[in-house]
Amino acid sequence: MNLKFNVALCLTVMALTAFPMLGQNQDFVKSNLERDAVQIKSYPGIPDKFFSKGDAFISGKITDYSRDLDFYNITLEYTNPITGEKTVKEVPINDDGSFSAVIGMECPGFVSLYGGGNWISARYYAEPSRTLHIEFDFEDIQRLCNDNSDHSHIGQRVSRFGGDTGEINRQISLCPLLKKCDVRTLAAEALPRDAAEEIKALYEENKKIIEDYIASNDQHPLTVRLLRNELLGEYASAFGEYEHKRIYHMISQPDAPSLKENPDVSFYDYWKRLLTETDEWFLTSSYMEGTQSDYFASYFPYLFDAQERFRYEIHFDPMAFLKSKGAILTSEEEEIAEWFASNVGKSLYLRHNEPNIYLEYLPKVYALAVRSGLEQEYLNYRADEQKKLQELGVIDDNFDIPYNVNLQAEAIKRFTGQDEVPFLWQAIQTYILTEGNGLNPDDYSKDQMNNIIAKIKDTNVISHPVLTEALTKFYEKAYSNKNYELPDDDRGRIIKDIIEPYKGKVVLLDFWGTSCGLCRIHIEESTDERKCNLEHPDFKRIFISSPVESRKVDYDKYVEKNLSEETNVWLSESAYLKVQDLFSYSGLPRYVLIDRDGKVLHDDFYFEYLHSYLYDLGISLN
Repeated sequence: MNLKFNVALCLTVMALTAFPMLGQNQDFVKSNLERDAVQIKSYPGIPDKFFSKGDAFISGKITDYSRDLDFYNITLEYTNPITGEKTVKEVPINDDGSFSAVIGMECPGFVSLYGGGNWISARYYAEPSRTLHIEFDFEDIQRLCNDNSDHSHIGQRVSRFGGDTGEINRQISLCPLLKKCDVRTLAAEALPRDAAEEIKALYEENKKIIEDYIASNDQHPLTVRLLRNELLGEYASAFGEYEHKRIYHMISQPDAPSLKENPDVSFYDYWKRLLTETDEWFLTSSYMEGTQSDYFASYFPYLFDAQERFRYEIHFDPMAFLKSKGAILTSEEEEIAEWFASNVGKSLYLRHNEPNIYLEYLPKVYALAVRSGLEQEYLNYRADEQKKLQELGVIDDNFDIPYNVNLQAEAIKRFTGQDEVPFLWQAIQTYILTEGNGLNPDDYSKDQMNNIIAKIKDTNVISHPVLTEALTKFYEKAYSNKNYELPDDDRGRIIKDIIEPYKGKVVLLDFWGTSCGLCRIHIEESTDERKCNLEHPDFKRIFISSPVESRKVDYDKYVEKNLSEETNVWLSESAYLKVQDLFSYSGLPRYVLIDRDGKVLHDDFYFEYLHSYLYDLGISLN
């Protein structure tokens, strides 16, 4: 497995998402925010502990709402900044436009709100065990969207706030707009040192905008902290995006001027600032989700000899075996024999981009066996040795995650000049290992996973108690979401009724929606295979959607065109929300695998593993 999974290779273009450019609507936004439609209460104070789990109580109202607008739910989304797990709540809107929800949070942070197609998009600061009230006019948001191509987070600038964290949201929303940087052009045309100067100059301009705003207003210390963290995150993101796009040019535009030289260590001063100047509160930044990708898609590892390495275990000496059977070696083969003799019992760590001498030698060993008439004996010998290793529980996972995590951490310590791994780097590594599936539970047994995590903890790469606890509990949950009985409640009975006709078969529940692009891709790419397996004696796939994820008219058209021969289930909104609660949805598509007896085998199944997983159950798809 390669830890360099595809983590968001394109970061958001350099527009601070919390403060979108609204152009001529700026005066309109300001006057709208200053309406005293909601009673602002004093902020009760910064929590004593940053990591304090609890429910955030969020209420709101769309003041000009009507059912004629043709949307009936608001979506709330919270991302756990430690593990990347997403909590998604589909919240019904009442006839008067009001809505309310409770959403669990691991620590203070931002909750995103979506609705009304592309019109409503906002993110609001919330805290565990505290309240937030939001009010806005749909027409106001729509008016802004008509004049701005970037709709992201536009809603907060036309919102009025109440509740415990309302004052913090109001202060953030009134911060002046920041200037943009054209990173795309820089990545094609500017050398790293020139790009760094331009990004730094823009950072200083934006820093002055924020500091002037802070100085001229009676801002709460928490508002000050959040604004400064967001600015630093944007600054770091610009450098990261520059490298992402610059490296992309190696393939798409290899003669780009920016490729004429590589960055030096000074280019990564932004990393040093981010790692040494931030504390736990940076986890609230909208840029936390992108920071982990900056390291991997950059030249930084090469400067510190911290490129990923692959482990090769030399468990036995095949050349010694062949010599014992009378094989006559050439001078080159004698050198290979000496290499095996000196490395047997060792672990070799080789960079992915360097010659792999071990893999080069193996076919030459086999050629010697064939030439010596010992081919079958050699193959039997290898099979016997492999069987012994399996009985001993030896795993040849040549991507050694603990080794590489430690290698990267040592580079970060040298770079920052610190004796301990900076907290933010620990948080980034935790996020990578969990959210990005650097440690995919489907690739390891529970015992193997526990061993890997123990090795990571032993090196103190991740030593913060909250992070180590989160890492442990994440994988406890990952393994516990397999092999359990459906509950005997409304949620479980909905699923039991759906799968009852197919008892005795393994069932894949495919939760999808017409608004989900990845859902449609999976459906359309699997057309031929699905046709071949419609009447499979041991396997059934059921497609499930609802008004929450699909407009009925769009759903009917899509099913008629692409799923007319399949088993389709259209759940009511209330039933769907119950099922969503049962399986803790984190977005679509969502796949749940049910065994022949109606037990949940896996409630967050990776569709890409379907063939191999079914094969392990004794089922082969046609």
